[in-house]
Amino acid sequence: MTHFSIGAKVAGYSASIGRPVVLGKCPDETLKFMQAGLDAMKMTIDLMRPGTPASDVAKKVHGYISDKGYGHTILYGPAHGCGQMECEFPFVETSSNFILEEGMTFMVDVFLAENNMGFRWEDGVIVTSGKAEELSSYKRGINII
Repeated sequence: MTHFSIGAKVAGYSASIGRPVVLGKCPDETLKFMQAGLDAMKMTIDLMRPGTPASDVAKKVHGYISDKGYGHTILYGPAHGCGQMECEFPFVETSSNFILEEGMTFMVDVFLAENNMGFRWEDGVIVTSGKAEELSSYKRGINII
């Protein structure tokens, strides 16, 4: 398994997308692990609505990952701010103490790792009055070449 990240800095602001890619045959257990991460990414985006405590988003996503048997693989997140650095405050974590507001921009960044394997899905979103606006979704899926 490998990982591709592409970033850009425009007018002093940074953002990126990240995708895991499997080269060759993908073992069933790896596929199951990756699917849990991809589903957690989608869940994070769906939960990012104005008025929602950031900690609630992280707790629900981490709970889902744990229920799938991968709680021990969570490295952080599931989202962080973006600005002049690609990864910066505010962080959406189980300990976060802020409320999501319309217009906030985040990088949803699900990063899971176990033994000699890890992966990340990363895309930008803007919290809107309804479902978060996705700034990218290109090739977001299980990519096996």
